[in-house]
Amino acid sequence: MSNRVVYGIKGSYDLIEELDSGGFGTVWKAEDQSKNKVVVKFPHTTTKKDENDSYLMTIKREIKLLEEMANPPPSIIHFIDKSKDDLSPFLVEEYIEGQTLWEKVLSPKTDNGHGLNALPEKVAAEYLKQIGEGLHYLHKDARPGEVIIHRDLKP
Repeated sequence: MSNRVVYGIKGSYDLIEELDSGGFGTVWKAEDQSKNKVVVKFPHTTTKKDENDSYLMTIKREIKLLEEMANPPPSIIHFIDKSKDDLSPFLVEEYIEGQTLWEKVLSPKTDNGHGLNALPEKVAAEYLKQIGEGLHYLHKDARPGEVIIHRDLKP
């Protein structure tokens, strides 16, 4: 799938490298038409594609939520684009260079001298603050019956 081009509402995206795959889908590093790095997130697909597919419904809800955000805090990855095709959805978000929290914790730089990796308390507190700000923003205006489930929180 490397170097495959996918088409969104705002333009095309050249898939460069698979970054991660999990229970929901696969995340790719990509470039937009201006060669800016972005992330393209695809849900897992089933052999039968229809409107009732749970992965399709989940990503459509996520896209709707992201599109409705007004002035999200910096702790929330910014939404850029979505696919043209409703039956093969993907979303495009900003790409942020760096390590995941897990990579940062396991880094030799965080070894506390006893073979245990731990972030300094001030650093861990700042990450928790960022996560809290993002969660507060997402839930502060939730409508009754509207449920947001977080499967993978990352600062």
